[in-house]
Amino acid sequence: MNEPTTVSEPADPAQEPDPFEAPDLNEQMRFRLDKRARLLTEGVPPYPVDVPRSHSLEEVRKRWGHLQAGQETQEVVGVSGRVIYLRNSGKLCFASLQDGFTAGNPGERLQLMISLAEVGQESLDACGASIWSSTRARPRRAPT
Repeated sequence: MNEPTTVSEPADPAQEPDPFEAPDLNEQMRFRLDKRARLLTEGVPPYPVDVPRSHSLEEVRKRWGHLQAGQETQEVVGVSGRVIYLRNSGKLCFASLQDGFTAGNPGERLQLMISLAEVGQESLDACGASIWSSTRARPRRAPT
Protein backbone atom coordinates (compact mmCIF):
# COMPACT_ATOMS: atom_id res chain seq x y z
CA MET A 1 0.00 0.00 0.00
CA ASN A 2 1.28 3.50 -0.91
CA GLU A 3 1.78 6.05 1.84
CA PRO A 4 -0.06 9.34 1.47
CA THR A 5 1.94 12.16 -0.12
CA THR A 6 2.37 15.23 2.02
CA VAL A 7 1.93 18.53 0.24
CA SER A 8 3.57 21.44 1.96
CA GLU A 9 2.16 24.92 1.83
CA PRO A 10 4.10 27.41 -0.29
CA ALA A 11 6.49 29.55 1.72
CA ASP A 12 5.29 32.99 2.73
CA PRO A 13 7.07 35.43 0.37
CA ALA A 14 7.26 37.96 3.19
CA GLN A 15 9.40 35.50 5.13
CA GLU A 16 11.73 34.74 2.21
CA PRO A 17 15.03 36.66 2.24
CA ASP A 18 15.33 39.20 -0.58
CA PRO A 19 18.37 38.18 -2.70
CA PHE A 20 18.97 41.86 -3.51
CA GLU A 21 19.38 42.67 0.17
CA ALA A 22 21.77 39.85 0.96
CA PRO A 23 24.41 41.04 3.43
CA ASP A 24 27.18 39.43 1.40
CA LEU A 25 26.63 41.59 -1.72
CA ASN A 26 29.74 43.56 -2.51
CA GLU A 27 29.66 47.35 -2.69
CA GLN A 28 29.57 47.42 -6.51
CA MET A 29 26.53 45.12 -6.65
CA ARG A 30 24.67 47.21 -4.05
CA PHE A 31 25.55 50.37 -6.02
CA ARG A 32 24.23 48.85 -9.28
CA LEU A 33 21.05 47.58 -7.64
CA ASP A 34 20.42 51.00 -6.07
CA LYS A 35 20.78 52.65 -9.50
CA ARG A 36 18.42 50.07 -11.01
CA ALA A 37 15.83 50.75 -8.31
CA ARG A 38 16.14 54.52 -8.84
CA LEU A 39 15.62 54.13 -12.62
CA LEU A 40 12.54 51.97 -12.05
CA THR A 41 11.14 54.52 -9.61
CA GLU A 42 11.65 57.25 -12.24
CA GLY A 43 9.87 55.12 -14.85
CA VAL A 44 13.06 54.59 -16.88
CA PRO A 45 13.66 51.03 -18.11
CA PRO A 46 17.04 49.93 -16.72
CA TYR A 47 17.58 47.51 -19.61
CA PRO A 48 16.10 49.21 -22.69
CA VAL A 49 15.25 46.92 -25.58
CA ASP A 50 16.02 49.55 -28.18
CA VAL A 51 18.41 52.49 -28.14
CA PRO A 52 17.91 55.33 -30.66
CA ARG A 53 21.38 55.11 -32.20
CA SER A 54 22.09 56.75 -35.54
CA HIS A 55 25.89 56.34 -35.61
CA SER A 56 28.50 54.08 -34.08
CA LEU A 57 31.32 55.81 -32.21
CA GLU A 58 33.68 54.86 -35.03
CA GLU A 59 31.36 56.53 -37.58
CA VAL A 60 31.26 59.73 -35.51
CA ARG A 61 35.04 59.82 -35.26
CA LYS A 62 35.49 59.17 -39.01
CA ARG A 63 32.92 61.75 -40.06
CA TRP A 64 33.69 64.56 -37.60
CA GLY A 65 37.20 63.76 -36.35
CA HIS A 66 38.58 66.65 -38.43
CA LEU A 67 36.82 69.34 -36.37
CA GLN A 68 39.16 71.87 -34.79
CA ALA A 69 38.96 72.97 -31.14
CA GLY A 70 35.71 74.87 -30.55
CA GLN A 71 34.08 73.80 -33.84
CA GLU A 72 30.72 72.07 -33.90
CA THR A 73 28.17 70.89 -36.42
CA GLN A 74 24.43 71.50 -36.55
CA GLU A 75 23.73 67.80 -37.13
CA VAL A 76 22.35 65.76 -34.23
CA VAL A 77 23.49 62.16 -33.82
CA GLY A 78 22.45 59.37 -31.47
CA VAL A 79 25.25 57.28 -29.99
CA SER A 80 25.39 54.47 -27.48
CA GLY A 81 28.01 52.44 -25.72
CA ARG A 82 29.34 51.30 -22.40
CA VAL A 83 30.07 54.14 -20.00
CA ILE A 84 33.66 53.54 -18.90
CA TYR A 85 34.31 56.90 -17.26
CA LEU A 86 31.96 59.50 -15.78
CA ARG A 87 32.71 62.79 -14.05
CA ASN A 88 30.19 65.50 -13.21
CA SER A 89 31.80 68.76 -12.06
CA GLY A 90 28.54 70.65 -11.51
CA LYS A 91 28.52 72.67 -14.74
CA LEU A 92 29.94 70.06 -17.09
CA CYS A 93 29.57 66.30 -17.19
CA PHE A 94 32.15 64.23 -19.05
CA ALA A 95 31.61 60.61 -20.02
CA SER A 96 33.71 58.24 -22.08
CA LEU A 97 31.73 55.71 -24.11
CA GLN A 98 33.12 52.56 -25.68
CA ASP A 99 31.49 50.37 -28.32
CA GLY A 100 32.42 47.73 -30.87
CA PHE A 101 34.69 45.86 -28.48
CA THR A 102 35.26 42.13 -28.74
CA ALA A 103 37.89 39.73 -27.44
CA GLY A 104 40.21 40.69 -30.28
CA ASN A 105 39.20 44.33 -30.80
CA PRO A 106 39.38 47.11 -28.19
CA GLY A 107 36.60 48.98 -30.01
CA GLU A 108 36.21 52.72 -30.21
CA ARG A 109 36.09 55.27 -27.41
CA LEU A 110 34.57 58.73 -27.56
CA GLN A 111 34.27 61.41 -24.90
CA LEU A 112 30.95 63.17 -24.37
CA MET A 113 30.63 66.59 -22.77
CA ILE A 114 27.27 67.68 -21.39
CA SER A 115 26.96 71.35 -20.46
CA LEU A 116 24.62 72.90 -17.89
CA ALA A 117 24.11 75.84 -20.28
CA GLU A 118 22.76 73.51 -22.99
CA VAL A 119 20.77 70.87 -21.12
CA GLY A 120 19.66 72.49 -17.85
CA GLN A 121 20.21 71.49 -14.22
CA GLU A 122 17.85 68.49 -14.11
CA SER A 123 19.49 66.78 -17.10
CA LEU A 124 23.00 67.55 -15.86
CA ASP A 125 22.19 66.15 -12.41
CA ALA A 126 20.82 62.98 -14.04
CA CYS A 127 24.11 62.58 -15.89
CA GLY A 128 25.96 61.75 -12.70
CA ALA A 129 23.15 59.96 -10.91
CA SER A 130 21.89 57.48 -13.47
CA ILE A 131 23.14 54.73 -15.64
CA TRP A 132 22.77 55.90 -19.21
CA SER A 133 24.12 54.38 -22.32
CA SER A 134 22.81 56.53 -25.13
CA THR A 135 22.58 60.20 -25.92
CA ARG A 136 21.75 62.58 -28.74
CA ALA A 137 24.05 65.54 -29.38
CA ARG A 138 25.80 67.64 -31.99
CA PRO A 139 29.35 66.51 -32.79
CA ARG A 140 31.94 69.09 -31.74
CA ARG A 141 35.54 69.32 -30.67
CA ALA A 142 35.91 70.83 -27.20
CA PRO A 143 38.00 74.00 -26.91
CA THR A 144 41.50 73.43 -25.61
